[in-house]
Amino acid sequence: MMKPKAVSEHEDGMLEFLEDIIGSSRYQQPITILSQRVEELNELRGEKVLSSSRLCCLHCGLAAAVLACCDHSRVDHSDDSLSMEMFILITADTW
Repeated sequence: MMKPKAVSEHEDGMLEFLEDIIGSSRYQQPITILSQRVEELNELRGEKVLSSSRLCCLHCGLAAAVLACCDHSRVDHSDDSLSMEMFILITADTW
């Protein structure tokens, strides 16, 4: 696929190709405007991809922390249930 505009003066882009065929340069301004817009959108896309990858790394780190908290919570609750059983046994003897 041809680029909208030639990178150097020794190459041909779509604009130069159309100028050679039609003999008109009326497409020069719209192609220039659209190529600038494409560059802006590519920069915006790059920022979004970078932000997305950063958030993905942050999410993975937080997922590990959540799993650690859940494991810790399970251990704490198992200790609590054992303590509760011991408390019930001890208080049952005193009644």
